[in-house]
Amino acid sequence: MLRALCNPLRIDRRSLVSFRVCLALLVASEAAALLADPSLLVGDGPLPLATLHSAVLPPTALLWSLHSMSGSAHLVRLLLLLQLSLAAALACGRRPRAAAFGCWALVTSAHHRNPLATHGGDALLRMELLLASLAPLGAREAEVGGVCIAALLCQPLLMYFVAALLKCSPAWRDAGELTAVHFALHLDLAATPFARLVREQRAFTRLATFLTPRLELCAPLLLLCPLRQWRTPAVGLGLALLLALQLSFYACLELGNFPWVSTVAVMPFVPSDFWSWLGARVPALPSACWSWLGKNLPAGELLAAPLRGQDGGADSRATRLASALTASAIGLWVIVWNVDHHCTLLRAYESLDWPECSRCVLCAVPVRMPERLKPMGEFLALYQSWDLFAPEPNREDGSWVIAGTLSNGSYVDGATGGPLTFDPPALPSAWYGGSHFLQYFLRLQFDALKPEGMQRPQLYSAIAQWYCRRWPDLHLEQVCLYFVRKWIPAPGAPLSERELLSVWRELCPTRSTSPANYVV
Repeated sequence: MLRALCNPLRIDRRSLVSFRVCLALLVASEAAALLADPSLLVGDGPLPLATLHSAVLPPTALLWSLHSMSGSAHLVRLLLLLQLSLAAALACGRRPRAAAFGCWALVTSAHHRNPLATHGGDALLRMELLLASLAPLGAREAEVGGVCIAALLCQPLLMYFVAALLKCSPAWRDAGELTAVHFALHLDLAATPFARLVREQRAFTRLATFLTPRLELCAPLLLLCPLRQWRTPAVGLGLALLLALQLSFYACLELGNFPWVSTVAVMPFVPSDFWSWLGARVPALPSACWSWLGKNLPAGELLAAPLRGQDGGADSRATRLASALTASAIGLWVIVWNVDHHCTLLRAYESLDWPECSRCVLCAVPVRMPERLKPMGEFLALYQSWDLFAPEPNREDGSWVIAGTLSNGSYVDGATGGPLTFDPPALPSAWYGGSHFLQYFLRLQFDALKPEGMQRPQLYSAIAQWYCRRWPDLHLEQVCLYFVRKWIPAPGAPLSERELLSVWRELCPTRSTSPANYVV
């Protein structure tokens, strides 16, 4: 009987190498994107250091950041170049655990410099880098296991399980409704052109609403199949379902790097049979690659050896024990945090007469995060939240308008420098300046729609001043921030009227600012 079982938390070394390389590529792509436009990290960007400390971070926060040591763009670029170098070392296998830890430190530092611009993909990337720095990335054994590998594998599974359990509102669960995807695809800040094509197809949105939480719950269970005979087909099916789910997210919603980080996070589950099948069809390719590297690239032998998995020896017993204890502590903290944080979120919906929320498994677990342990999560950036479109998508939506006034009294679009329009952009990430800017404006939206007296006007003033400086050739005299609010109608209901909210007015030549009337 025992021979028919296998350990689902032991992985093939080739899967671990592939995960390491793809993780490094994600880190490098993030650094390259910020190098092209470091506005969100520099001192004269949309979130200056003074505004960060006065309006965003609480006084007792332990969110450290190397990028906050100075507002200099030179320091930011230097740190991003260092991040690229460490990502290259991680991809090539040169001291991979140290490289992974360095990447985690720099990625976390950038996220703490502007926490308003981070999203779920950033939180998952941080966790994967931290856990990878504890895992035996340079192992030579054909199969790798242990506490550190288990923690690395369980983080994405925990994300999917929590995301599925949180989708407990009637919009997700009630067979008579199934409207959650309909509302999600109508969000102007997130919908892609493809989403605008399919969101009125009621059959499509109902099917997507029905399948999404069930795939998030069942597909990860397939990855944990312990039956040796069925493990390869079960894991293959689970990976295929999760890949299809993430590709659908990418096609329909502007979620930044979340689909790619989520896909890379489950790569260690790729079974050995896949690599054997692949090796039988391209047997000569690896040796040819290593030979070409050694002959044609500087220090090619140094690069080729770690890519073949020959870097590093076995860790000492003390190192393995310390890594296992650290991974266990991190894993336990993350589990307790997810239960406590998301249970608190669900309790906020009890007033909406949703009995499904109070019966959620997360609320049934009698676990709460001790206050004295919360600083550990802040310092190591372990905090995470998987409540995207849960318990139900937001029905209050809209788009931002940045109106710049020229000296002749005419108006331009402060975001693009072109003609001003109050229509929502066709491609949100392009208009807002990328996924991180889009997330930043989403946080501004939540702030602007708060009751009067609870907004943070420093945020509006800072970003308006940044738009004043963004187009020096236009000589803007004034920048006005507007939010065009709308309510997403139920399927088949008529469209609601849009409401123009005047949020902030900033005079560019001077430091004079005057808040406009909030309409909320």
